[in-house]
Amino acid sequence: MKLFRLSMLSLLVTVTGCASKATPALTPAPVETPATPGLGYTAKEPATYTYDFSDTTVSEINAGPAGTIHVNIGMRGTADLAFEPSPGEQRVTITFSAFSGSFANSAGGASVTATAADIRGPTVINVRPRGSLAIVQRPEVTTAFRTVAGAEGIYKRFFLQLPNRAVQVGASWTDTTYTEETNEGVTTKVQNIVHSTWTRDTTVATHTLNVISFTSERTLEVSGLSQGVNIVQKLRGTASGTALWDPDRRTLVGRSETAQLNGTFDLPAMNMLNMPINAGGRSSTRLRGG
Repeated sequence: MKLFRLSMLSLLVTVTGCASKATPALTPAPVETPATPGLGYTAKEPATYTYDFSDTTVSEINAGPAGTIHVNIGMRGTADLAFEPSPGEQRVTITFSAFSGSFANSAGGASVTATAADIRGPTVINVRPRGSLAIVQRPEVTTAFRTVAGAEGIYKRFFLQLPNRAVQVGASWTDTTYTEETNEGVTTKVQNIVHSTWTRDTTVATHTLNVISFTSERTLEVSGLSQGVNIVQKLRGTASGTALWDPDRRTLVGRSETAQLNGTFDLPAMNMLNMPINAGGRSSTRLRGG
């Protein structure tokens, strides 16, 4: 069913914290002070880094008379990020050199797959000191790629939300992001409240790295008409993970995250209400060569 596919794509936004099917701009940037020395995306020399990444999301919808619907979404790939300093922010050009992904839905329809051939051209993003993003240029992508990976949220995985101030080990900070998107008649609202703590330092390949742990409170609301059918979906859950930040290169070195969401799915016109949804996700991003 297409309506379940659309709903589960919205779910992927929240479970992995990466993907988003619609194509408006990313979350509006919070108010930020000018770049200051410390933990943040402050100016540096031009550099290019290569990242490997992967996502897996497994979901179940108890659809009553229709039985249990299983949805599996997975992707992996490699991306080159070219950083160029500019006043008050950095410009980053992202190019995918490898990509593979799939979307499988037991409710019906063939599985959807995508490769790097489904992405034409680079993405250009401005990164502000605290890690908020603004899309400057978008690549051309196929419907298959949007189905598997989303449109813009996939780029968030390469960046951290940081305090942009001088802090010490043990410091904590909180960021709240909110996104509202409308696609094919369905509106998706997502809120993330992310609590981060610089817990300790570690050394990898002669680089001293900051270890940052984080937890996120996530909520998702989806409503609208899909193929003429009114749908309502509400989910809430948590995510947690660890990231490695290089204070010298001022870039992400590694990030892993797990998430679990629970909620309900309604089809009011069919009198199918409060159908339980359970979803779990796992994602990983790693700088090649450390």
